[in-house]
Amino acid sequence: MSWSIVFIVILTVGVLLAIYSAILIYKSVITYNWSLTEGKIVFSQIETTTSSSSFGAIDGYNASIRYTYIINEVEYISRRIYYGDKISLGFPFIANSLLNEFTIDKKVDVFYNPQNPYCSVLKKGLHFEVFFALLFGICFALIGASLLLGLI
Repeated sequence: MSWSIVFIVILTVGVLLAIYSAILIYKSVITYNWSLTEGKIVFSQIETTTSSSSFGAIDGYNASIRYTYIINEVEYISRRIYYGDKISLGFPFIANSLLNEFTIDKKVDVFYNPQNPYCSVLKKGLHFEVFFALLFGICFALIGASLLLGLI
């Protein structure tokens, strides 16, 4: 296989990850204008994922939270804590802190899109994982482009 194909794949993955992160940043910012209602946590546990890599098995940890809320006499159920919450960084303390914050049967503030009440978050705004993914995507794209152009 030609190395240029590998470099193109690296570049493409980096660009796609950067674009995905930029979309998450946009979605995170618009949550600042969403409406507020009360909800209730109905499910709360840690999800563990294992990925294999050339460095061995890598475990990822996510808080799996489900909550209900009512808008105009319609009950909704959602899983989104914030935009970017499913980007696993492999740090169990992040998932554990979310589980401690969002325990089953706890009443919580739910921020929802007034034009589409199905879209909601428990924490509005920007969060670390989104910036980490954006930085990683940009770095990956730059490395792929540099390798492709023969700069490294």
